[in-house]
Amino acid sequence: MGAISIQRLGLAAPVDHPRARTPRASDGSSNRLIVAMFDRTMSAVVTLTPRMRPLGWLAAFALLASCSGGGGKSATSTYPTAGSYLPGSPPVEPLSHFARLGVPVDAVTDHRLTRTVSLDGGALRIGPPGVESAAVSLATSTRLVAVAMVNQQASYNPALVTLARVTISVPGAGGVPGYRNRLAWLGFLTRRPGGTSCGGLGGASSARYIYVEPFGAVVLDARTGKSAITYWSRGTGVCGGSQLLGPVVHRAYEVLSVPWTLIGQQPAAAPTQLPPGVAAPTYPSERVFRYTMPPCGANWESGGYYRQGSLTGFFIEVQVPMEPSGRCPPPRSLTGQFSEAIPTGHAPVGIVVGAL
Repeated sequence: MGAISIQRLGLAAPVDHPRARTPRASDGSSNRLIVAMFDRTMSAVVTLTPRMRPLGWLAAFALLASCSGGGGKSATSTYPTAGSYLPGSPPVEPLSHFARLGVPVDAVTDHRLTRTVSLDGGALRIGPPGVESAAVSLATSTRLVAVAMVNQQASYNPALVTLARVTISVPGAGGVPGYRNRLAWLGFLTRRPGGTSCGGLGGASSARYIYVEPFGAVVLDARTGKSAITYWSRGTGVCGGSQLLGPVVHRAYEVLSVPWTLIGQQPAAAPTQLPPGVAAPTYPSERVFRYTMPPCGANWESGGYYRQGSLTGFFIEVQVPMEPSGRCPPPRSLTGQFSEAIPTGHAPVGIVVGAL
């Protein structure tokens, strides 16, 4: 088969990019599918909604696989202010939800902190910025928060993107930037269960089961827009647990929709596991594609993408640090497969902004 030509899209391009992502728990009417990949193992996770069309099963069980290679054009990050940002709708939570988590909503006025607040047992201390102004604009900071929260599977409220002096006493691994009375933009996050299925965990039969929802924050230097990190307070995972974890600090990541090239076709292999009561579908063949993993990148999601309500092609997304370290391996050329049931159209490429 011939290769598909890919072109990077700019901000001005009127692109409709509704990727087939995992729906929220309340989205019972969705008929989208997602084939998700996490980490460098290329292990696949399939999430299907109750009203999934038969086409969804064909696409979903054509799981992606990787192999080693070399060369190829690198899909590099353009952090912090340049490059192609895909149109997106960052998920927004009401201020009342953040207030229930202990976020000082009443201490934020016109995107500036008005009083000193100690959070999470003193692990996160924030104070008024004083007379100093940020070199990085509110608009840029809000967009960077929306970019960084994608791989956190989080929501925010743009009214809580706040200029403050930030001190974080939690050490981060791998040279995570430190904050000690540093002028910074801080955008509060909340992580919701979304499409996660907890399989009946918890309840009266689990005496030690607890659920404490943490709050999060994206923090970045207000003078440079760099040193971006994500902070999560003490709490449990989305399905609860027997103990509290955290707080934790990590480098901030962004998610890129990257170019891929169709290179051939091969017979499809049937899945080794199926949900109870689901018959194995027919697998005629699957398409083989190649893409380039950026330095320090890892697989994030892939699957069919929809344009104006119709399945029109395939997307693959990777996550990369907003500021890759000097220890990153070189770009890697990888291959994978997707079902012949998915059209060969290409999703727009660029930096994903806030869409779950």
